[in-house]
Amino acid sequence: MTITKDSDFYKHFLLKGAPKQILFITTGNIVNRKLIKLFELKFQTIETHFNCDKNIIELSEIYIKALN
Repeated sequence: MTITKDSDFYKHFLLKGAPKQILFITTGNIVNRKLIKLFELKFQTIETHFNCDKNIIELSEIYIKALN
């Protein structure tokens, strides 16, 4: 799994199908402790999506969604 804030990874996945799983962070600039707290709060949902064969998960401060 790749964790990134860079939209190029998302575009590369659409073109090449790689990397296999992407956690795409769309929070903008936030302090590390707030990002860590967001991961802690949403970890179970992220794990569930990936275990259900979802390849791209978008995580923002407001929502989390599977993109495929």
